[in-house]
Amino acid sequence: KTVKIEGRMKSPEYVATTTRSYRQQINVYYDKKKIPVTKETMDDLKLAFNREFTPGFFNNEENIVDPLTPSKRGIFLGKVRNGFLTLEDDLELFDGVSSVYRGKREGDFVKKIIIDGAGVPNAKQGQHVTLEIPGFGNGATVFLTAQHHGENLLGEQREIPFALTFSINKNKPIEINITTHNKTIPYPTTVIAQEAQRHPFSKEEVLQEMHKYTSSIFQIKKIDVTTDSSFIPKSVLTKFRNDLDQYLLDQLQPITVEKKALPELLFPKTTAEKSELHVRVFSIEAIKEAVKTQADIIYYDAFADDVREAQKIVSESKSKLYLHTPMVLTDSDCQKLKEILHLLNPAGIMVNNVGALNLGFRGDIILGYQMNIFNDQQLQFYNTRAVASIELNTQELTLFQNKKQLLYYAHGRPVVMTFKEQFRQHSLTDQKQYTFPLRKTKTTTEMLYSKPIGLLQHTPEILNVGITSFYLELERDVFNLITLYKELLAGKKVNVREYQGEVTIGNLTKGVM
Repeated sequence: KTVKIEGRMKSPEYVATTTRSYRQQINVYYDKKKIPVTKETMDDLKLAFNREFTPGFFNNEENIVDPLTPSKRGIFLGKVRNGFLTLEDDLELFDGVSSVYRGKREGDFVKKIIIDGAGVPNAKQGQHVTLEIPGFGNGATVFLTAQHHGENLLGEQREIPFALTFSINKNKPIEINITTHNKTIPYPTTVIAQEAQRHPFSKEEVLQEMHKYTSSIFQIKKIDVTTDSSFIPKSVLTKFRNDLDQYLLDQLQPITVEKKALPELLFPKTTAEKSELHVRVFSIEAIKEAVKTQADIIYYDAFADDVREAQKIVSESKSKLYLHTPMVLTDSDCQKLKEILHLLNPAGIMVNNVGALNLGFRGDIILGYQMNIFNDQQLQFYNTRAVASIELNTQELTLFQNKKQLLYYAHGRPVVMTFKEQFRQHSLTDQKQYTFPLRKTKTTTEMLYSKPIGLLQHTPEILNVGITSFYLELERDVFNLITLYKELLAGKKVNVREYQGEVTIGNLTKGVM
């Protein structure tokens, strides 16, 4: 009986609006009342953030991703036709709007609403209007992104009041006391007030310095200053202002932390014993090409209709066939995968979802890059070979102690996101005009990097790190690319110019950490 609301990378407005709306409906359920969600509530949710709402796979929706725009859209106002917009909702001057046309999104405040050639302060649903906003033209879809009625969706912010007293006397430590919630809290300082030689520090100057204090948590209600005009460094008050929020929080809500000595993390230091090429392919023809190159391990979709044919072809070669499993696995998928593993009994599998580790499979297991292996701790926990996270750079890969169990993603288009649904489109384009190809598998759709990764001439950099097993995902030029990487792994000088222009080295040099 728990509702989880995803709030990462979202604004406080989004979190507050969404949480409040769900809280209201949960209360209605437990109070056994029937109160429908109002249009006002839906409008608040749409304005906070939405990419069009859907009940998702819960109601067997076939399409849950709208390719129109990947960013916040707001309330649908309509589509521009013959130079006019027929409003689907009310609109006022200075409301925030955005227009989307052919994947390009532009936004602004409404500076002018025109009806029948005249400017008006507002327009109602159903009226035909022209707007002076960027991107307003035939075919553009227009959304309302912000309403400015003066209502704060977060509600009134209430700051905690407190009072300050200063006692400044010559040759004595400065005394500062904070009073809040019927509690007086001394602020520790050892600075001694000195006799003023030229510039005595007056009461007015103390007040002036403290009026510079700003906070979103606390608010000064009263300041009392007793001073004999002795001199104190202005830096004392500057430090006090900067410390004040955290000091009050520590005093009002103290955090008790028991310090424990943590044992040093020790991992077995291993080196790679041999070079291997692991290759994921996507068709029977590609299987045949990979077999000709004698690739060490060939991966094929466990759910593919022709997986038995792939297994038969590889079984007659020096290569091994491992089944590739997707990142998105439902319970029914896991049950079907378990049956496939029992039926085919492959030499190994590549796992991209933890659920596939608990199916009783006794063959070799390789963790895919979607398992995000960042450190030796993960390798020790899973105790199996793994493709290192593609987000690591050369320096970060060097820090691994257990190089024997690491593979490096050397070539291909990594998966950015995996969808359970199938798309009619072959690609998706974001607001920055990057195009991401879509690859359809038997059970999922994989959205891929906009540009392939290709290690190529940088291969010695990974070999010098101590990683000698490479993982490739190849949809074309299978024979040529496997042959090329076999020669690179062997330390040969190879002409890679044919492929250089179409690839990126990804995070090899900069990483993301």
